[in-house]
Amino acid sequence: MAILQAFAAFLYLAYDYIRHRLLYRQLKTSGKDFDDVLRIMSPVTGEEEALVRRLHDMHRVYATELLKHRQSQERHLEYVQMWVHQMKTPVSVIALLLQQPPDTAEPERIQVETDRKWLHFMLQQLISNALKYSRLTGRTGLSLDLRVRREGRAVLLQVEDEGIGIPPEDLPRIFEPFFTGENGRLTKEASGMGLYLVKQVLDRLGHRIEVSSCPGEGTTVTIVFETRSLTKLT
Repeated sequence: MAILQAFAAFLYLAYDYIRHRLLYRQLKTSGKDFDDVLRIMSPVTGEEEALVRRLHDMHRVYATELLKHRQSQERHLEYVQMWVHQMKTPVSVIALLLQQPPDTAEPERIQVETDRKWLHFMLQQLISNALKYSRLTGRTGLSLDLRVRREGRAVLLQVEDEGIGIPPEDLPRIFEPFFTGENGRLTKEASGMGLYLVKQVLDRLGHRIEVSSCPGEGTTVTIVFETRSLTKLT
């Protein structure tokens, strides 16, 4: 009887081990990678099912916190890059700004729904780029035009220069971070972040940006304000 009992106990333990072997193997091999815990999918008893469910819940919470942390780091990096880009405006570009003759004509004033601070930032970037690449032509008497016009229910703000223009092969990539293109290699001030930051701001404000350029003739950057509330100020 003792031998039979021992043999029955051995069979039960062997069956129980085989039944749980896959889960034990998954628990043993997990931990080498962050997502390994999601591969633990073979609970047998109710306690094991509760354990696996708890592990998956903890993974989901940790993944959410990790995503928030990464997004916070990306935003911080963008702000740092924005600050660096702001601080590197060369003295020669500022001098060109001062050389622009004042416009004494009273323009039509148009109000659009946007953020004043970020609009000022975007215009500063666009004007800085226009003057910087106009300087590379080596020509004198160049003009920089800043125009506002209506087009249906939208308002278009255009910055047009007579600079060196953008090569056609570079146009599709001008909004990528750190992309300087052929023109950027001609100036030490190019960081490849100006148009990228402008595009990021416009996307978050719900506006659009369009760029057209002809090498050797200049570039026109258009900000499209698609707002439902346009008011002419008198």
